[in-house]
Amino acid sequence: MQVNDVLADIEKANPYGANNGLTHETVANIFSRSKTVIVRIAGIDSEYYKEALNSINHRGTYDAPRIIKLHGVLRALKTDIEKGYLKTAHEIIQSEIFSDYIDMAEYLLSEGYKDAAAVIAGSTLEAHLKELAKSNNIDLILNQKQKKASSLNDDLTKAGVYSSAYQKQITAWLGIRNDAAHGNYSKYTAGQVDLMIQGIRLFTLK
Repeated sequence: MQVNDVLADIEKANPYGANNGLTHETVANIFSRSKTVIVRIAGIDSEYYKEALNSINHRGTYDAPRIIKLHGVLRALKTDIEKGYLKTAHEIIQSEIFSDYIDMAEYLLSEGYKDAAAVIAGSTLEAHLKELAKSNNIDLILNQKQKKASSLNDDLTKAGVYSSAYQKQITAWLGIRNDAAHGNYSKYTAGQVDLMIQGIRLFTLK
């Protein structure tokens, strides 16, 4: 999460200490990155951004007090994200799109089309993995090629986005999707596809 990176830089500069490391370059970098991450996550019209600007533009104070105020704004933003109080417009739209596709997969399964349902559910899972990678600054390209869903799954686990238990479950879901896409229809059952759809539905809400 980008906000964590900026918070770490502020804490490293130690604006609360007498011998802080707030050089002009460090201050400019923190101000710029803070504004960028707040706009990306909460939007330019958000209270977080307004408070950040108030901190940055507060005249008549040294850099340390302004950074300390900005630190508080970023910590509040981080807390609200972790508690699920804030989602970007993009995340809301994406969530609705994923929900529509999962509903489609569920309908196809109920009509007896387990293979098509598995492909659609698996494709929705892959799209969600890509969105998670983007939001956690994980490259989608390796050696000028798009990373496979399995590679993104590994990267997201290494980055601590979710646990190794989730990684194993996602690997299993991707396996069903691949079998469906390659015509290996006897390797999985309708019941497994049903569990896959429900699991992916919950996962995309995380």
